[in-house]
Amino acid sequence: MPLRIVYVHGWGLDASLWTPIRQELGVMDDFAVDLGFTGTVRERVPFPDTPYVAVGHSMGLAWLLTHCAEHPWRALVAINGFSRFSRADDFVCGWRPGILARMISDLETEPETVYMDFMKRAGHPAPDSTSLDIPRLKAALAFLVSADGREALRDYRGPVLALSGEADKIATPDMTSASFRTAEHHRHPGGNHMLPLSAPRWCVERIAGFLGSNAR
Repeated sequence: MPLRIVYVHGWGLDASLWTPIRQELGVMDDFAVDLGFTGTVRERVPFPDTPYVAVGHSMGLAWLLTHCAEHPWRALVAINGFSRFSRADDFVCGWRPGILARMISDLETEPETVYMDFMKRAGHPAPDSTSLDIPRLKAALAFLVSADGREALRDYRGPVLALSGEADKIATPDMTSASFRTAEHHRHPGGNHMLPLSAPRWCVERIAGFLGSNAR
């Protein structure tokens, strides 16, 4: 069966996040969802109805777990990902919901400041902020307040690979440890929240090895 891959990016980014990994990995049958944060929306193209590898970055992993858990995944790959983002009694390593609420409010009055501050913290100091879709950015933050893919991840019986960064200030080491207790998990020494851009070859080496063992 040919290998098919679907990629989903994280908050504030677009499908171009995946260009370095897609070029390096060299899988012809792939598709990068675009959630529309920077103007272009490519989320409504039908997903494959045959098994595919789902790859999510940051919020994109939570999006996959909550929107596509019934899809026929051959394998699941999380890069800087998490199954839950906001803090809860049984997930104390998450972000306080009040921080997300403040970001939602501030997007109304200082959208570029909110966006650039987040990206700087994530390790992406020079993103394009000229065509931000503020309503979509706000809706995605609201999604992160309540989204919980932990049950979907527990129920998934296929292979899971988690790639994270030791210096990630968004999906912290505690958050990724709590999210991926039973997954194959690799941490990049000093890696930030933008591993698809800052360490694409490191990601591809581990993805290729994982897929070679689990999804061919």
